[in-house]
Amino acid sequence: MKNANKVFMAIGYRPLEEFLEKTHTPEFQFVGATVHREGILRGISQKKPDILIIRENLDGKENILTIVHTVRAQFPEVRIVFLAGDRAAGDSLLANLVSYGIYDVLYGEKINAKDVIGVMRYPNDYARVRHLQPKPIFDEELNKILYEAPDALPGETIEHTTTVYVQADERPEPKRVEKEATAVFPAHETKKQEEPVEKLIEEVPEEVPEEIPKKEENASLPIRKKKEKEKIAQKKSPEPIPEVKEETPKKEHEGEKTNPLLNKIWSLRGTLEDDKTMILGNKQKILTFVGAKEGVGTTTIAFNTAVELAKKHRVLYVEWNEILASTGYWYELGHLDKGIDSALMAILEEELPEVMNAVTRLKEEKKQPSDMQKVHKKFPDQLDCLYFSGSFMIKGKTSRESIAPINLAKDLYLYLLFQGSYDYVVLDVPSDTKYEPTIQAMTYAHKVFFVTTQDVAVLGQTIKAISGLTKVGIDLGLKGVFILNKYEKFELDEKRVKEWLEINSVVSFPNANKECLVDNYNGMPSILQSRSFMRAPIKSLLTHL
Repeated sequence: MKNANKVFMAIGYRPLEEFLEKTHTPEFQFVGATVHREGILRGISQKKPDILIIRENLDGKENILTIVHTVRAQFPEVRIVFLAGDRAAGDSLLANLVSYGIYDVLYGEKINAKDVIGVMRYPNDYARVRHLQPKPIFDEELNKILYEAPDALPGETIEHTTTVYVQADERPEPKRVEKEATAVFPAHETKKQEEPVEKLIEEVPEEVPEEIPKKEENASLPIRKKKEKEKIAQKKSPEPIPEVKEETPKKEHEGEKTNPLLNKIWSLRGTLEDDKTMILGNKQKILTFVGAKEGVGTTTIAFNTAVELAKKHRVLYVEWNEILASTGYWYELGHLDKGIDSALMAILEEELPEVMNAVTRLKEEKKQPSDMQKVHKKFPDQLDCLYFSGSFMIKGKTSRESIAPINLAKDLYLYLLFQGSYDYVVLDVPSDTKYEPTIQAMTYAHKVFFVTTQDVAVLGQTIKAISGLTKVGIDLGLKGVFILNKYEKFELDEKRVKEWLEINSVVSFPNANKECLVDNYNGMPSILQSRSFMRAPIKSLLTHL
């Protein structure tokens, strides 16, 4: 028996992913998935798939065509199935895909999920997609190269896996799609018809390219502008389309999972800009703490800030440390068998109630008899914590990567914020600004607290980090708050640091290394001490919220 083709999905749309996995598992082995563009190359490198499915509007800052170019250059043996948006023949993206030798291209406002399986099983050849390549035309007036869709030969039908193109006067009448026979992406259910599956087409036919008239000698408008005007004219007088009522999906199999909370997570998906708008407009906030490098005191400041906030608000503190969580060790918090790793797996496996079971609740810890019970009683009741589990941290790196899908970091952050009903989610993330959970934590934060020191090397690392983050679309000038930790008064004072970093303000924490060591030894956060050196600078931090 022929070995199943390994498939890696870069779709970011769970209903389609589930459809592909459940419908054709014997033919294809689905080895992994990513929900943003930055995870594609790493996923291919790790999973070594035969087929890569890319959806054009997948979340992420990387240019989609650049990713395709890199995949073709570094992994030429990987066949790409590309799901484009509502584009037409002659579009430059579609043309470039064909130029790269990518012939399994589906596009349109709606894409039939069956057609995705079709091109996975039966790859297209150039003849099927040649109509996607435009003809270059040099416009002397604009001094630009414009593109014109290729002419259809008289009477010729240009077939495509997703849509059948015919001449304008032969446009087929729209028909409804049978609910069980054809899944539409994005998935919309329609009433059943008794016609054979092979004869059914999507309810809304995609745009039918008309035969392009020859360009007149004195034409004043470019061909593309003319076509745009024609599209607008067509929209003003649309053809009547049968109204279809959406039905509530019914449970077809007794063992099928139905989880209403999952819909909440996937409803948070969309473009990066949509997510940012949604986050910034909500009263609940994500606060991200990150250091210029390890050892600058980020964790101490982040945890003490979370404790202070928890005196009046519901707060979740998350320490993303895969080796050893400092605060979990100092204050004996965390669990042996559940934590960030089990929460990520719960999201992956759609067992969402298990996400909140991974959280350590100080209100409950106070009831547990232990040597730390007296200390725990001094913590605010509204403080919760989340760490990697003890069993996860003692495993080797390879084993950890196999059981914690860190590409779901964004989903975890958003789930904790909205489903956990916290006022603040405080994320304490590693200093590596190329690490995916760190990037996601900074992208979706209302405020990013960036910790640095007066050490010249650390300041240099800070400048490098600011530049790198700007390139990926994270502007610390808009939501960044700079913290100058372990501050000492000498020539390199606050004013010179601000000039060096080209920033307007910093919040300085005094150099109190000895006090912090003593407080941690006693198992008590510094902010809860009667004479706390933390109180004034943290109060300054909170003015930025």
